[in-house]
Amino acid sequence: MTDRVELDDQIAKTFKATGAVSQQESQVCHAGSGAELRDLLRGNHRYVFTLIHKFQTPEMLCDRPDVIVITTSPPQPVRHAGVNMRSALPKALFVAFTARR
Repeated sequence: MTDRVELDDQIAKTFKATGAVSQQESQVCHAGSGAELRDLLRGNHRYVFTLIHKFQTPEMLCDRPDVIVITTSPPQPVRHAGVNMRSALPKALFVAFTARR
């Protein structure tokens, strides 16, 4: 989960380059819209790549306890999306990192 398109693409490409995601998987595990994200999270995908901006509502999308969300620390304008993400994935483990100095 990232807050910028460049990071989203970079992380997805890194997973593909290391073999964690196959070419075929990479075509179906990258959510391009809120509807695609909803479908992917309700499915049984090993990885899902998306932007935090897709979490515009607090709709619960997946209550599995085996979901791990790795995210960048979002800037102020999208903090509400972080709150919505917690509602959408109530049992997920969240790990955040930032490149701020």
